[in-house]
Amino acid sequence: MERAFEPQVFGTTKHIILEGFQGGDLAPVFVLKPEPLVVAEGESAKFCCRLVGSPRPLVKWFINGNQVVNGSKYKIRNDGIHQLEIPKTGEWDKGEVEVCARNAHGETKYSTTLDVRQRNDDYRSLLKNSP
Repeated sequence: MERAFEPQVFGTTKHIILEGFQGGDLAPVFVLKPEPLVVAEGESAKFCCRLVGSPRPLVKWFINGNQVVNGSKYKIRNDGIHQLEIPKTGEWDKGEVEVCARNAHGETKYSTTLDVRQRNDDYRSLLKNSP
């Protein structure tokens, strides 16, 4: 049984060099991984990643083990960079964010975190200084 090529990735997101890759079939490989985020409740959060693979990998996002569905609460985009956007975060979004990519030659996953902090809306200082 032939194994899929497992390349080493070098370079930036603009210039990618896959050492030893001759073209053809390639299991998904991350060239840009999503970063952990800390946001205040109600703020937006955006996770981005970039992958290479042949054929083009199918990408799915998960929050705390639940698959994310594109809609009004979550926005999933792919314009060369795969993005998961949460326009208005809530306490329930806090936790593990995982991105999974799969094609006929393999699968790869990467996990990061989203920390949603409670808003500290303390207006006492504003009221104290009002006329």
